[in-house]
Amino acid sequence: MERLVLIVDDNPDDRESLVRMLRKVEGATYRYIEAADGLKGVEMVSQHRPDCMLLDYSLPGHNGLEILKRLRPADQFLPVIMLTGQGNEAIAVQAMKEGAQDYLVKSAITPELLHRTVSSAVDHMVLKHSLQEQADELKYINGELETFTYIASHDMRSPLVSLKGFSGELNRALKIVASHIEGLLAGLPEADSKIVQEELCQRIPKALGYISAAADKIDRLSGSILKLSRLGRQEIAFEPIETRTMVDQCLASLAHQIEKTKTTVEMSELPNITADRASLEQVFGNLLDNALKYIDPSRPGNIRIEGKKNGTYTSFSVIDNGRGIAEDDLHKVFEIFRRAGDVENIPGEGMGIPYVRAIVRRHQGRIWVESTPDKGTSVHFTISNQAA
Repeated sequence: MERLVLIVDDNPDDRESLVRMLRKVEGATYRYIEAADGLKGVEMVSQHRPDCMLLDYSLPGHNGLEILKRLRPADQFLPVIMLTGQGNEAIAVQAMKEGAQDYLVKSAITPELLHRTVSSAVDHMVLKHSLQEQADELKYINGELETFTYIASHDMRSPLVSLKGFSGELNRALKIVASHIEGLLAGLPEADSKIVQEELCQRIPKALGYISAAADKIDRLSGSILKLSRLGRQEIAFEPIETRTMVDQCLASLAHQIEKTKTTVEMSELPNITADRASLEQVFGNLLDNALKYIDPSRPGNIRIEGKKNGTYTSFSVIDNGRGIAEDDLHKVFEIFRRAGDVENIPGEGMGIPYVRAIVRRHQGRIWVESTPDKGTSVHFTISNQAA
């Protein structure tokens, strides 16, 4: 594959030397363009779109590092190899910080080393560009999906209001009709009268009740989807948080459920963190509420809250002695509208943990669940200490 190399060096002999070395590489094909100063080199980048730049550090007017700073806003994917007349580790480090792919001392360059360095720099940047394109495409797709979800769940609620409203009207109309038709039923044969009475007083009201209940459920589900889709649109504001105080407030709001289930709550020293306050309140609120919902009624409940700060992240755990989840059902925990275990008499739509996971991910963390049936469940999550 032919590659276009831009050589930026004020010394014509050094430029010629680089050209000669690249010509000596067997099996490689290069074209060359040259610039005697840095600003001209930056201009030639936009004109010719080279595959690689060989940039001398010692240039008149602007040194190589200054040229790199000018170049990067315009082209972040052009591989640049910094060249200097003598080894200087400080320059090498600074060049890499400014976006150079590599650094070579002119006196140590051989044809093979130059070819290998150029090839490696180009291949690395091609891969970086490809990954960036994939990341941008994924971001776009996620944005489109988020917008679609928001619109679909929002617009779905409008016909639901009509459905619920008109089913209520039908129910009221039915009662009026039933009250006026009682006298007419006496004139019908007994069998026919029984059929009409059964339809008016039992089957139709029951059907309308099912319609209303289904509409209510769809309304709750669409509301949950809407809440989840809004999460990606919300700004998050990082601030220092006293975690113990926040968890105490969450527990205070759950005091009735704690007392009702005779649950004891234990808490270790929880590390303070920097995070979005409202989001973290929702995380702990959801996890504690879930733990209380799934307490085993056959024994006193116990919930333990733990936390530990490491170098790059802070981990938290909410551990209960509740009903537990079978291993085959654990994957359902993170799926929207899927609920693990026997949940027939437990309120909820199966959106709590997926919502928590979305919040944790926005804090560059992760969440996972460990559980044993009839023994309890442990939910662990991390928050990046660099997320802010």
